[in-house]
Amino acid sequence: MVTKIRKSQRIHARIVVMDSDKEAVHQLMRLLGKEGYKVEAIEQINKMLEKIKNEQIDVLILAVEAWDNRGYELIPTIKKMNRFLPIIVTSADDSIETATRVREQGIFFYAIKPLDIKEIKLALKNALSKKFVSSGEALFIQKEEIQKAFDDEILDLADASKILKLSKPTVSKLVRNGELPASRIGNKWYLIRNQLLEWLRVTAAGNQRNYGTLILETMDEGVAVVDRRLKIVSCNSAYLQALDVPRDQIIGEYCYRVSHRSVVPCDESSCPVRQAFRTKRPVKFMHINYDSEGNEHYCDVIALPMKEKDGKVAHVVEIIRDNTETYNLNRHLNWIRSFFAHECRKTLGPIVMNISALVDENLSASISIERRDKMLLSSLCSLKFLHDMIRNYIISCKYETEKLQCNKKSVYVYKNIFPQIIEEFHPILSKKGMDIETEIKGERPIWCDPDFIKIAFSNLINNAVKYGTAKTKIVCWLKMTDDEFEFNILNEGVGIPHDKLYDIFNRFTRFGKLAISGTGLGLHVVKLIVEMHNGTLKAQSGYLIDNKPITYDEFYANENLYKMKDKNLRKFARFILKIPSGEDTQKMEV
Repeated sequence: MVTKIRKSQRIHARIVVMDSDKEAVHQLMRLLGKEGYKVEAIEQINKMLEKIKNEQIDVLILAVEAWDNRGYELIPTIKKMNRFLPIIVTSADDSIETATRVREQGIFFYAIKPLDIKEIKLALKNALSKKFVSSGEALFIQKEEIQKAFDDEILDLADASKILKLSKPTVSKLVRNGELPASRIGNKWYLIRNQLLEWLRVTAAGNQRNYGTLILETMDEGVAVVDRRLKIVSCNSAYLQALDVPRDQIIGEYCYRVSHRSVVPCDESSCPVRQAFRTKRPVKFMHINYDSEGNEHYCDVIALPMKEKDGKVAHVVEIIRDNTETYNLNRHLNWIRSFFAHECRKTLGPIVMNISALVDENLSASISIERRDKMLLSSLCSLKFLHDMIRNYIISCKYETEKLQCNKKSVYVYKNIFPQIIEEFHPILSKKGMDIETEIKGERPIWCDPDFIKIAFSNLINNAVKYGTAKTKIVCWLKMTDDEFEFNILNEGVGIPHDKLYDIFNRFTRFGKLAISGTGLGLHVVKLIVEMHNGTLKAQSGYLIDNKPITYDEFYANENLYKMKDKNLRKFARFILKIPSGEDTQKMEV
């Protein structure tokens, strides 16, 4: 039941609004003023905290958009100063994430902009009903609550220097170095009284921990000390530098939130810290951690128990070694080993046998000319296959290590590059009975790296031959304008699964159910080359109906076509490559 608030009580209520949207503040003050409320707008954080400290606010209306859209970050500080102050939070962000993040901090009411004045009035009544005495008109805060909240009083540097009996510059230096627990709000530092007293108690307890800190600082690796609650109690500068966070955001936080950026702890069976507490022995595990950008890091996590005199383990030293570079190197080495053990042996074996037979006078005399041609053709195809796989892998590795250079110049693709590629594929095309049909529009040069463009075309044609149906045509379009060059290649064959159209260009992506040799790097390398030329690459697939390519989306959207889904329809795959022609080429004469 809501206690009715009289008009005179509304006038006595001290309501403060903090919002960067001045128009919204003015409108809220005007509407609440009509209801008899006396509302004050505050823009400066220091002034608001001073009023809270001096108990001069009864209800705070705080906008998420205040303080550079970080108004909600002030709530923990306000709660520590006066945990009984009702806080009404307003926000223009209607997302569930923002609402959850704000509500978890124990606010009184959460309202979405544009504000419903009826909701705000009801929230104010509910908030003020807890502040008023039912028989009186004066507003008061209970003395017992003030005494309980006093332990969490927030101090500035001057107050802290008096308690520590140190000069203000000395306290300021300790705060800036992260040696004192403090929070920065605006341009000022603030400390919580009970945290400051705890720091003083620990410091005065002896120099043992100070020596431990000095030892940690001598280590080049990031090191943290974790207690049985899995909370970090100490760390060295290398640990802070590796995570790029200030000390006050780490001390007292759960280790898995900091080191692994996870909201849940590791399973006990895979948590080295827990295992070290349980076994009282050093433990080492490999974990996959994620940085602020979501990138994977393969880290060795080493937990060393710190035993006390009675043999009990109160703390564990956690050392995290980022071995991502070593892990990737080993992965590449394992791939190369597997590649040469399987693909090279599989490819080189028949080549050696064919060539050995062809150069042996006795054997070659018994082999027909037609058979010799087939053996030679098979060997040439296998050698090209092997060459392309090694080349694609080298390009992929160089791109990852940023050692790939693009040397652009003006090139006539249709004259200087494309005919050479067609000639190189003649043996493979002949082996599968396939042919390439070419259509060229425009005779403009393009600004590109000819070697890389040749590799891109080669990989696309090789993909079309590899996954294409024997004795069919591969259709290529080359279109050149003043602004753009387009290469379009289409083949009939197995097509591309609908769910792989968007990840077909990822590294090592292959059609797992097809017994076709390959590394899954060809299309990935094409994408890298296109990106180096600031271009685009797109994959399409679907069905050939009356020799017309119909994409999956077009097929499923058309009811008449969809009725044919149970028929044995031919599939196609198409790749569309586009790169800018380049300003330099537009000035050249054709």
